Amino acid sequence: MKVLLVVAGVALASALVSARTIIIVKVNGGPSGFNRVSEVHTENESKLTCYGSGSTACEWTVKPQLVRGYPRLIEYAETQIAEGNLVGTYTEMIDGVPCTVRWEAQDVYNAEIVLED
Repeated sequence: MKVLLVVAGVALASALVSARTIIIVKVNGGPSGFNRVSEVHTENESKLTCYGSGSTACEWTVKPQLVRGYPRLIEYAETQIAEGNLVGTYTEMIDGVPCTVRWEAQDVYNAEIVLED
């Protein structure tokens, strides 16, 4: 029994250490897109920030790597926002790991979406 608890503890610690986050922030966009789009990738986080009304799509130049549920859970949140569900959380088990996407928005042009695996 002790061995099982130790193995479970090590697995949980490994999952926490290797957890990654994707953050998408959209501010004051318009129907044709955004004026400025920037992205930053670190070891544990990828952040896409899109500002101002313009003609550039709010899309990654370099897609985030190694995040379970990407892009499916991001698309889920974007669909919820488009349908008028402006605040929410959804968790799905992927490869035995709970992956959670959270979103808060005023509309499709002003939103924050966070995906954690």
